[in-house]
Amino acid sequence: MPEYFTAGAKNAISICLTSVVPALFLFILLTKIIVSSGFSYLLSKPFGRIFNLLTGLPPFCAGIYLFSFLSGYPAGVIAAAEAYKNGNLTKSDAEHLIAISNNTGPALPVLLIGAELLGNKRAGAAIYLIQIISAFTVAFIFRVRNNKKYEPVYPKTHTDVMRAVTASVDGSMRALASLCAYVIAFSAINDALSLTGLGFINYLKPFVEIAGGACALSKVSDSYAFIALSAALSFGGICVYMQAASVLSRHGLSSKKLILYKLAQALIAASLSSVYVLFT
Repeated sequence: MPEYFTAGAKNAISICLTSVVPALFLFILLTKIIVSSGFSYLLSKPFGRIFNLLTGLPPFCAGIYLFSFLSGYPAGVIAAAEAYKNGNLTKSDAEHLIAISNNTGPALPVLLIGAELLGNKRAGAAIYLIQIISAFTVAFIFRVRNNKKYEPVYPKTHTDVMRAVTASVDGSMRALASLCAYVIAFSAINDALSLTGLGFINYLKPFVEIAGGACALSKVSDSYAFIALSAALSFGGICVYMQAASVLSRHGLSSKKLILYKLAQALIAASLSSVYVLFT
């Protein structure tokens, strides 16, 4: 059925050009600039001690972790990988930070899912809050347990701002091209799932590719759709996982912790969403 999948690919490309690129390019670019210039470490100073107690990671990682909740995936992964590349993190700590920093920003749950798809910003805000709570819970449960005490020392900021900016623009375009390729590929997989004709398939689509899957699931107006959307956002979907895994592989890092932590976060988010649905 070449016409069917060609139409699906064209639709995915349209989504990339009209939604993904405009929404994420500046976030990815700013993330790279902030990390390569060292500014993220300045953001860590007010929260470094608390973050160290919560996760067992060095205090300067707090800025990257908090930034992941604003920029959304895969910006947190890219930022943590950049910190490892710059020699500011050990391999083990980098893998741990990446596993807890692959989070959604507010735009996807509040604006796309809540306002546009569900017609309810409050529901979108609730999903986003559930993401934050579940992410912090996972970060605490899987915290690094060691006796090493970190002093609140932060890496020096980059002095050559122009070099950081030009390198960040180049890196952002490569990251965005890779991201769009994954969106197109996994949108085709979701299209293939639709051919089965099974009623429950729409509940699985966000776990494959979150944006298109959320659009499909928004047409199902029941409490299970809300729970599935919340869990899928916490997991990120296979598409987001593959994007993160590609960043990890380029830096010689393992993705084992990432898949384990995100599955745990999805279970916690599903439980919290069930409680929310029960009392609303």
